[in-house]
Amino acid sequence: MTTGRDTSQDGASNSSNQHTVIRGTARAALQSRDFRVMWMSNIGSSIGGWMQNVVLPAYVYARTGRASIVGIFIFAQLGPMLFLSLPGGVIADKVDRRTWLVAMQSVQLVFSVFLGISAALDASIALLFFMQLGVGVGNALSAPAYSAVMPSLVPPEDLPGTISLSSAAINGSRVAGPIIAAILSSWGVTPSQVFFI
Repeated sequence: MTTGRDTSQDGASNSSNQHTVIRGTARAALQSRDFRVMWMSNIGSSIGGWMQNVVLPAYVYARTGRASIVGIFIFAQLGPMLFLSLPGGVIADKVDRRTWLVAMQSVQLVFSVFLGISAALDASIALLFFMQLGVGVGNALSAPAYSAVMPSLVPPEDLPGTISLSSAAINGSRVAGPIIAAILSSWGVTPSQVFFI
């Protein structure tokens, strides 16, 4: 006995239900183009930052042989986060966050390029320190704006997915950056070339 229902339509409906994305998941967050671009860019930037965090101390130690100088360089990279995160948050609340992010990422890019040039020319340790400090300041001032802009890139119900993906990007880059730096070094890539990369 037939019910008169079109079973082909039911099959199409079931197929489309199987491809429905569950809200709040990482997959749902990745459907937002703006979030996807920001997330992939952040992964690349973070990996580059960790490559630099591994190579620069080794380079400085090879040149100076002094662990205390290495410690000062690490402070130049991470210290600004301690002192500038609060002002960075205030600035992020008062200006256009996307514009601010582009500006601070550009600051990091410029100082990283000059860090590469300085390392290639075996410039003074003081100049290398200044370049590293510039990268650290740019990072410290951009971090609050990045955290604040992420929720605006996806619908509110997809925030759990963005948080999990952002956390995965941060932790994954901490692993990937040093590994990539080690592989490049074993292939003969110089510290200055790593900074350019």
